[in-house]
Amino acid sequence: MRRGLLALALLWASPAFADERAGLRWIYVESNVGGSSGGHLALQVDDTIYHVQQGADGLYELNRDEWATFRHLYAGLQNRRLHLATIDVTPADLERVERRLARAYVAQRSAHAEQERLRLDRAWLEAWRTGREPPGLPAAGLLTEAEAPDPHGLRVREQVEQALGPGFLAAERARVEGVVARFDVGAGDLLALREQLLLREALRALDEGWAIAPDALLPIAGRMAEPLSEAERDAARRFAAAERAAVVELLGSARPDRAAALLLALARAQALSRSAARGRLVLLDPYAGLGPEHTRENLSAAAAGRLAAELEPVVREGRPKVLTGRDFDEARYNLLELGTAVWREFAEGARGRPVRKLPRKALPAAPRVLAFVPPGLDPGALAGAIERAEQALAAGAQDLLARYQYGVLRRNCVTELVRLLNTSFAPDEVADALGAYLEPGAGLTFIPFRFYDEVTERLRVREREEVPSHRARELARIEQDDPGVAWRLREAATPTSTIYIPRLRDGRFLFFTDDVFLRRPLLGLANLGYAVGSSLPGLLAAPFDGAARLEAAGSGVWYSLPELFFWNIRKGSFEYVPSEE
Repeated sequence: MRRGLLALALLWASPAFADERAGLRWIYVESNVGGSSGGHLALQVDDTIYHVQQGADGLYELNRDEWATFRHLYAGLQNRRLHLATIDVTPADLERVERRLARAYVAQRSAHAEQERLRLDRAWLEAWRTGREPPGLPAAGLLTEAEAPDPHGLRVREQVEQALGPGFLAAERARVEGVVARFDVGAGDLLALREQLLLREALRALDEGWAIAPDALLPIAGRMAEPLSEAERDAARRFAAAERAAVVELLGSARPDRAAALLLALARAQALSRSAARGRLVLLDPYAGLGPEHTRENLSAAAAGRLAAELEPVVREGRPKVLTGRDFDEARYNLLELGTAVWREFAEGARGRPVRKLPRKALPAAPRVLAFVPPGLDPGALAGAIERAEQALAAGAQDLLARYQYGVLRRNCVTELVRLLNTSFAPDEVADALGAYLEPGAGLTFIPFRFYDEVTERLRVREREEVPSHRARELARIEQDDPGVAWRLREAATPTSTIYIPRLRDGRFLFFTDDVFLRRPLLGLANLGYAVGSSLPGLLAAPFDGAARLEAAGSGVWYSLPELFFWNIRKGSFEYVPSEE
């Protein structure tokens, strides 16, 4: 940690790095079909983007992304132009904004995590009432009992006994068993119970030398399975030793959530030991346990294949960088797990299999059900606990609604970011810090483009920039390579375009109108006729495609209407855009 902070401090202090910092920027994202069809707004603090999106249950979500990710999503895949206005603020004021946004982000995530804990509590109580299985616990499925102890697992146990004494594991197992046996459903903490059950599983796995569960291993084939170099094998041995040391440290730790980390360290120690022994990379699978509900939509086999081809050299070149480092860096090793797993998922998608979405910053989890029913369970106490859980869950939902309710006019992507920015300062300091005070939602400023106009007119704007959409960048490239009129006619229509491939999610339309103005009503009329004409084939295909083509025709009609009045919303989108980095 100290070395990392020192390196970070040196980077921040260097002039070259300081020049690359964006400072404080308002970003207006132009409209397109789908989410944020009225445009979108974001606030950038150096390389971090904060933006608000409508979530489930009528709530809004404060999202945090890296600039490269945000740009790739909106300017690339969603094909929207970005307008950037950099505000002239002092470093001290920028830091205040950064702290305020970070606190708001963490507070919302904590509130949602608490609600998820309450939902799990209710699910466990309902499982005891009905006799069904409770939800699986993350990391419980990383290791499994085998016919014979795994030699790599036994090596971890030997190191624990050397460090903590031969009787430590037996005593710790007995202590945890006592805690679990004394659980009282009427007054017990279900979160603490789940932690103790998971810790009991980890201690048993460690004491008995359990092996990595086959389902928790990532299948690696092809060029990704190339033999490890001697330097990589040597590093794998050192990294395995570092994970064994982490196991010892976690066993002596007082942190209340150590069980999942302990199981992960045990599994990684075995994976690294196997990599060193076999000379082939062995990794845990971050996708283990993810079901079909995580399947991505609208990703073709061709796009998955291009993503796999783009990612493969990155992971192959990154592997030796991760495995030959001087010290074990768990975050970098996790990137190796993630990169390899995502590459394999895309490679399987190229063969026609569904591609699953991986949660951001995912760790190998492999959830598994740990069956447990409290001894001497009293039905009356259980009913009371269920009633209290329901009340707590309802109160938590009301609190979330009060704090994060989404409203198109008064609590949207514009107003909530403005409130957060304003509350970074005392009320009488906002104008001095930013150049003016902007009231959230005043007038028509709840509309993203109107608010952006207010920003550029009233705030202390140091610089204005534009990031072109993916199609605009490609048009500029074609014009440079092939000046003339023919390519313009070809690229103006969706059936003949070499840049854009028509997608049902974009609706049915014939001509692009985002790069024309005077001809927009005429082209919009053609788009309207094209969409109406495609409704009949869509109606005939409805029993076979779930009405997807009919919905696309309806979307085409709807988004063609603004074009009749010189207004453009629809711009097309892409399922694959090459990475800029």
